Amino acid sequence: MVIRPLLLLLAGVVATAAVRDVRTLPIQADAPYSRVEVQGRCLPAAATTALGEAPRSASDWQLQDLQESATAVWVSGSRPAGCAGEAKDTATYVVRARVFIDTVRVEAENTRRARLYLVGSLR
Repeated sequence: MVIRPLLLLLAGVVATAAVRDVRTLPIQADAPYSRVEVQGRCLPAAATTALGEAPRSASDWQLQDLQESATAVWVSGSRPAGCAGEAKDTATYVVRARVFIDTVRVEAENTRRARLYLVGSLR
């Protein structure tokens, strides 16, 4: 049986997780998770992989899962230096962050969906 490191968050422990693990957390609207470390690749500024628009500001950026290229999460915080342009950045980054929840409109489905995003900094 494999236990993903993100499960340790329930005890308040910082664990390194994949982007896909963050995207599949059970959504609890009453409180954000305390801390998480997430590893992935930085997407170019024009990428549209993560759900919705930037959650906090135009400087927010997207962290892509290392194994599932169609999976990404928004990060509100310092963008990696190598991720400033339109070229794909192949470096792996670890972001230490808190997970927050908001709601975005999904035009294709004509509905609103809850999404998780990160607020933090590079480790």
